[in-house]
Amino acid sequence: MRTIIAGSRSIKDFDVVEEAVEESGFDVTTVISGGAYGVDRLGEQWAQENGIEFEVYPADWNDITHPDAVVIMSKWGKPYDVTAGSRRNEQMAEVADALIAIHDGKSKGTQDMIDRAKKHGLKIFTKTIDLAEYGDKKRLSLQQQTIEWAKSVRANTDAVVIDTESCGGSANDEIIALAIVRLHNGEPLFNSYLRPMEDVKFNWYATQVHGITKKQLTNAPQLPEVWDKVYPLLHNNHVLAYNHSSDKRMLIQTVNKHSLDVPEIRWDCIMKAYKKFTLRSANTNLTQACAEMKVKAGTHDALDDALAAARIMYRIEQNYKIDETT
Repeated sequence: MRTIIAGSRSIKDFDVVEEAVEESGFDVTTVISGGAYGVDRLGEQWAQENGIEFEVYPADWNDITHPDAVVIMSKWGKPYDVTAGSRRNEQMAEVADALIAIHDGKSKGTQDMIDRAKKHGLKIFTKTIDLAEYGDKKRLSLQQQTIEWAKSVRANTDAVVIDTESCGGSANDEIIALAIVRLHNGEPLFNSYLRPMEDVKFNWYATQVHGITKKQLTNAPQLPEVWDKVYPLLHNNHVLAYNHSSDKRMLIQTVNKHSLDVPEIRWDCIMKAYKKFTLRSANTNLTQACAEMKVKAGTHDALDDALAAARIMYRIEQNYKIDETT
């Protein structure tokens, strides 16, 4: 069936469109789209992902010379034809067999599309979405998925958590401390300071954060000296870190600088998992996360921070209720 997929601009979740098409039971052969933001564009995306042709019938809001045009001024002071959307809807209804309408209960344009589809005798499936309620369900579903993910990852007894400290973040800098612990029980597997090459300069700010000075590393091994111990713990393994992008970048940068074999690693970020678990829009630093989850915090020491990150994963698996007053 040639099927219009239309709806409110306020609906921006692809899953809603996918669910609506499935629930309609329509055999969609061609998607008819109005080309607007929201459901229309998501309908086009659904067509592309399912290998189905789609046709776009955009409303010409700027054609103020049309004989049926009703011209008003936009809030930006530009004249436009307010009836262009209705004419577009009529044109789509004339060439379609069915309509899947996804409505937020407020959109006049979506209701106009439904009314025109009825007039033309189209098959109609309507899905009305309470955006606030749907958003809450979506967020809670994401939280539950994160809990289940934490359970599955912690069930892998080979998975590890790492933490690194570096002398800075420039392209020539190296990690100067590395700790690796088992995720499921916190067992320390490796923990050592690392001496960088002589060409490395210590960033003042980085030193203020972790307190490690160049003098402290005089007798520490360089990464190649311990790589035979570290490599097997990381290669072909599931490796997690809190804010993993920083640890990943600096570890690989140091490995490449010393011309070592780069391990194949499946990386995951505990900070991103915590963001999903807490249903927040912004990330939470490790110290604050530990306070909220009532676990021992790290101290910008690699081993302490790796253990703290592992404890956060344990709390996520527990579905620990955060004390929001912390």
